[in-house]
Amino acid sequence: VALGNSVTLTGAATGGTSPYTYAFYYKKSTDSSYTTLQGFSTTKTATLKPTTSGSYTVVIKVKDKTGTTARKEFTLTVTKALKNSSKMSATTVALGNSVTLTGAATGGTSPYTYAFYYKKSTDSSYTTLSGFSTTKTATLKPTTSGSYTVVIKVKDNAGTVARKEFTLTVTKALTNSSKMSATSITLGDTVTLTGAATGGTSPYQYAFYYKKSTDSSYTTLQAFSTTKTATLKPTAKGTYDVVIKVMDSTNTVVRSQFSLTVKAATSTTLVNNSKLSATSITLGKSVTLTGAASGGTSPYQYAFYYKKSTDSSYTTLQAFSTTKTATLKPTARGTYDVVIKVMDSTNTVVRNQYSLTVT
Repeated sequence: VALGNSVTLTGAATGGTSPYTYAFYYKKSTDSSYTTLQGFSTTKTATLKPTTSGSYTVVIKVKDKTGTTARKEFTLTVTKALKNSSKMSATTVALGNSVTLTGAATGGTSPYTYAFYYKKSTDSSYTTLSGFSTTKTATLKPTTSGSYTVVIKVKDNAGTVARKEFTLTVTKALTNSSKMSATSITLGDTVTLTGAATGGTSPYQYAFYYKKSTDSSYTTLQAFSTTKTATLKPTAKGTYDVVIKVMDSTNTVVRSQFSLTVKAATSTTLVNNSKLSATSITLGKSVTLTGAASGGTSPYQYAFYYKKSTDSSYTTLQAFSTTKTATLKPTARGTYDVVIKVMDSTNTVVRNQYSLTVT
């Protein structure tokens, strides 16, 4: 029997001279003396409930009316109390994942059988995953998040049942809520990648990767770690694929992909690219002045001026406007100074001067 259980001793006799009386004794097999459960009486039964495991010697004596005594000896093995040492593979899982229940036992009287049950902690009744059988494992995959009560029962060969209860927390599915600070930047600028997650089982780790969209393999900015941010500074213009991965403590990984456009860098300095159609003409002919600009901050405006090189002041052909061209037709021979000015939207002005010869 398993420790904690009782065994019934029953006296019986034939022959001799009735009536009979019965006496019951026991001792641990390693002890030298017996303990009396019941001295001689007409009571035929006694109950023995050992307090420690081990091997016991049990003696039942029968005495008839003439005082003749007959003795019968038994060996009783008392095993350790049945102990449920079952396990659950995790106490917290993300929705969509499974948990493994493993039945295990010591003590009692082998062989053992196992049964598995679960319920939402707010429910009143259990669902049976597996009734008593020799199968030691069962898999539970909850369909909703929340708190669950999981029970594993072990039954030994004597019918003794030991119950073990677990609490399982099922979190919402792991969600990757990472962000990229911009989807379009100018070459030379940086973009910040920020890992973020909800659900699953914290703590989380983050990893960052990127590649030119035309490439086949990714470059690792950061392997999985608890650092939530990384900075990417592309070295060439084009379209990039950026990936942020989040991993929870159960090693579940969710990936988010972003597209980053890197534009060519533009000059921040206003440049006057204006032109003169000719630097030498004959009297009566005209020359075309064409305003052009780059850099700075568009839109641009243009102004055109000229004077005889010997004069002190300029004549305005066109004050600042968006008109890009003007025509100059000198009225006398000589050398002229021609000026074209460009102005951007920040009112920055750049001046170019040209020399025109009229023969």
